[in-house]
Amino acid sequence: MEEVFEKTLELVRKSPDLAELLREIVDFEEKHKDQPYFSDVGWEWSDLRVEPVLLKKLYLMGILNMPYKGRRKGYLLADREAVKRALEYAEAEQEELKPEEKPIEPTVEIFNDIIGYEDVKKLFIKGLKNRVHFLMVGPPASAKSLFLLCIENIPGAKYVIGSRASKAGIADYLINYKPRILLIDEFDKMHIQDVAVLLSMMETGRVSEMLYGKTREVELDTVVFAAANTLKRLPPEARSRFQILHFTEYSEDEFKQVVVNVLKRRGVDEDLAQYIAQRVWSTLGSKDPREAIRIAKLASTKEEVDEVIDILKKHR
Repeated sequence: MEEVFEKTLELVRKSPDLAELLREIVDFEEKHKDQPYFSDVGWEWSDLRVEPVLLKKLYLMGILNMPYKGRRKGYLLADREAVKRALEYAEAEQEELKPEEKPIEPTVEIFNDIIGYEDVKKLFIKGLKNRVHFLMVGPPASAKSLFLLCIENIPGAKYVIGSRASKAGIADYLINYKPRILLIDEFDKMHIQDVAVLLSMMETGRVSEMLYGKTREVELDTVVFAAANTLKRLPPEARSRFQILHFTEYSEDEFKQVVVNVLKRRGVDEDLAQYIAQRVWSTLGSKDPREAIRIAKLASTKEEVDEVIDILKKHR
């Protein structure tokens, strides 16, 4: 049934971890399909050690049927071939999304948007090539996030915000996406259980997770670059895993030069970029280049810049 194919594909796209469970169900059914009465009574949750609540969800979605509803509930896939096709299709999609397995060969040019820090740029390039983890510490608007955004352009890099790495947690994120480079902003706001998973991965290269009564585990060779406003909330073991660098705020001239460089790369006219930089610094009192980027998305003339900034100032 095409409906089963579409629902299965949508499910595993949203929850890739369920693909493994559905493959186990397919394998189990194909192994036992010729047994007497199997097509009449199916299998039960204990055969595959799957939580009944999850099977109920698959049943309500129409992916599972319930041929037997006695004291025990028996399940069968509504259309095994459709589920198999959906799993193969989803796997092919994931293969297309995987970055090419090439050595990381970045150069300092990836940091062209950042003013100064020439020594740090060279150090980071060495760290990326040799898998050295770095933690940048300093106040907002001190180039920490800009470094992360520049590194994000490297194939295989993934960017997360520590306070909301993912609803399921960092273990689920690492297992599903397998990043070559993990970039974490607001690392000091990351949940303690996620910090523990991350530190284990940095130490051993392994990430494991118990999900639906089953353990998933992968081995990764991920390098971590993180940014934090302070070290106060970080446990000693977290600090020991990183090479820590302290950053200071940009000066006015540095801020304006950064903003102009960033906006020009995004197609903004240099005169307008300079105007945005000046207004953000002097009128909004902001030292965050990301605010200038947001304003450039909302305004394409100096008059529109003035209008947007007046609204922002009014509602600060």
